[in-house]
Amino acid sequence: MGEGLYWWFAVLFIGLQFLKENMPDINQNPGILEFLNDYTELGFSSVLLFLLIGTVLTIVVQSSSATMALTLLMTAEGWIPFDLAAAMVLGENIGTTITANLAAIVANFHAKRTARAHLIFNLLGVLWMLILFYPFLNLISWVAQQIGSESPYVNAAAIPVAISLFHTFFNVLNTFLLVWFITPISRIVVWSVPEKIEVEREIDEPKFLNQKMLQFPETAIASLLKESKYLFQNTIFEIVTHALNIHREDIKSELKAKKVVKKSIEDFKTDVRALYLSKVKNIYGEIIRYATNAQSTLKLTKVQNNRILEIKVANRKMVEVLRDVKELNRNVSIYFVSENKHIKKEYDLYRKLAVQVLRVIYNIPTDDTEELQKNLIVLRKKTNKKLSEHNVQIDHLIRKNLITTDMASSLVNDNDNVRDVLNNLITVAELLYCRSDTLFAPVNEQKESLIEVA
Repeated sequence: MGEGLYWWFAVLFIGLQFLKENMPDINQNPGILEFLNDYTELGFSSVLLFLLIGTVLTIVVQSSSATMALTLLMTAEGWIPFDLAAAMVLGENIGTTITANLAAIVANFHAKRTARAHLIFNLLGVLWMLILFYPFLNLISWVAQQIGSESPYVNAAAIPVAISLFHTFFNVLNTFLLVWFITPISRIVVWSVPEKIEVEREIDEPKFLNQKMLQFPETAIASLLKESKYLFQNTIFEIVTHALNIHREDIKSELKAKKVVKKSIEDFKTDVRALYLSKVKNIYGEIIRYATNAQSTLKLTKVQNNRILEIKVANRKMVEVLRDVKELNRNVSIYFVSENKHIKKEYDLYRKLAVQVLRVIYNIPTDDTEELQKNLIVLRKKTNKKLSEHNVQIDHLIRKNLITTDMASSLVNDNDNVRDVLNNLITVAELLYCRSDTLFAPVNEQKESLIEVA
């Protein structure tokens, strides 16, 4: 988000604070609201008007409790009746959510979702209350009389008690009612505020490439490995996952791959190139530079030199993954919500295979490289077999005219893209995690002829 937008919101909140501090002190001079008495005879329009007034007052005063106190004061002075005081209370329930939503505009998507959920929850509560407004007020009047108070319709002195009952009953019933609709409300919130990777304005820097570690082959290789593994299991994992419109949390969960794909229905609008430039390019360049320096300045055994070459290849493969997933991202975002069930099913298959591979990457064991190697071999065979079978399915869809020419072209190209992405991910895992640590290589290997790459 641009710096100008942050300034805009800074000025907005300064303006709100200025308005709050310089407006007439309503608490000390409540008489300035007496004019509202002229708008109490408009029927249900008055209810809507005072609901709006309650909302605006809460935003300006920035305190629902202060607005509640003003509402009770206005009823005590006889300026507004019980029903309009209740309407103001409903407005306060909306107004109290506005500040949080304004603040969340420049926050991350988690904060936006929280604020949006609060707003939707209160709006739904106000909506159903307006539908049952007068019957509910009659119920409150009856309850007030049952506990020894008078009817708020008859005696203005009884309105504060009735308003307190109204506020309490409304919030309790609203919570009890809407708690059964948490799932659809959360879906609305997730749909309205999609998850996004916030593109960092600053270029990410390496975390483990220390020049002091470049003095010895073992420490240099260890640093290269640590940096490369961190890049792979964090940044590459994150970008690929979001490029396929899949939540990282779902990859890490116990949900079956098919269910993960089924529930991921948002377009994250991931800019793969921007993320590569800000999160990967600099670190990739530093890894290659560090590795080349190690090969040029250190006396390495053949084993050690080969290990550095493998690390360099692994990093190059990571960049290739981003190149291919960038091509894949556009069509996934178009077709994973397509009305054509056939094309949607094919892209769901691509995403399902990606979930299975990404899940292995996230859960890579650190203590059993032999078992990992076996798992990666099986995963590669299974993935390639599925994609080969998928070619037959594409031919079937084309022959039966179940997809358009453009869809067929996209599927054919993306079948290759998916194959390259997933195979390269598996290759990176093999290169980084399934090779013997040179620190523990056999002595005779360590004593092989030293080579110094000029």
